Amino acid sequence: MIDYDKYQFHIKVIGSKEEFIKHIEDFKKAAPYYTEEDIVAILDEEQDKKIRPSFWNRPWM
Repeated sequence: MIDYDKYQFHIKVIGSKEEFIKHIEDFKKAAPYYTEEDIVAILDEEQDKKIRPSFWNRPWM
């Protein structure tokens, strides 16, 4: 399970925890082949490297 509170960098960039959760849930629907472990690994790397999370901001998802 994803600990959304752990990703304050993403929450700050996206705007709110609720919006961040929505982005992740939409991504899961659009890309069901990504496991939660895959998503956590991506989030961890983005947070560690302070990479802007554009991956989760695709309006078509």
